[in-house]
Amino acid sequence: MAFKMAGFSAFTKNGDETPQSKAYVRDMTPQTELLKMDLDDLEDQREAIFNNEYEDAKSDNNTGRMKLLEGRMAKLDKLIDEKRSKIKNK
Repeated sequence: MAFKMAGFSAFTKNGDETPQSKAYVRDMTPQTELLKMDLDDLEDQREAIFNNEYEDAKSDNNTGRMKLLEGRMAKLDKLIDEKRSKIKNK
């Protein structure tokens, strides 16, 4: 008869815990909502990220979060450019 021990496993989940790294941003807008936003809302979203979250990360010298936010702002810039080109082509 083999001895079985019910022990701790690093791969088991205890509820819906999300990873809490310094670069993790909980209030990130989902991509589906970003695609539905109009041009003004996208510009406001990008400005809010830069003025609030990015400046906080910069003052904390949190390079991981800064890079994450730079990536989010780059995505927003791309969406803004796409929306502007669609408006000009109409």
